[in-house]
Amino acid sequence: MSSSVLDDEAIKKLRGTLGSILSSGLTPGEINPLTLKKIYCSVVIPKACFGAQQWSNCSKADLKGLEKVHMKSLKQIATLSPYCNTIFTLVLLDMDSAEDLMDFYKLQFL
Repeated sequence: MSSSVLDDEAIKKLRGTLGSILSSGLTPGEINPLTLKKIYCSVVIPKACFGAQQWSNCSKADLKGLEKVHMKSLKQIATLSPYCNTIFTLVLLDMDSAEDLMDFYKLQFL
């Protein structure tokens, strides 16, 4: 499979899993954003990035879509405006970018 197909599948899984969690009643307005971040890190990210260790030929252009969805999800979790600065969002929730997460999974595999 090409890296763009893998990236598209990861985006679908990330959107779908987060959407089902939020629609189950765990909305950002009703639960602490740090609790949602913990759920996001323990359920959504591993499901979306399953097999990321094998994505050795991913280019920055391929990861751009995943990065956008990742940042949109984090802003939704933190109840921030979609136009909020991405660095602020990452610092607020103490998270890494999608590219850093992919690199972490690859290094963890090795």
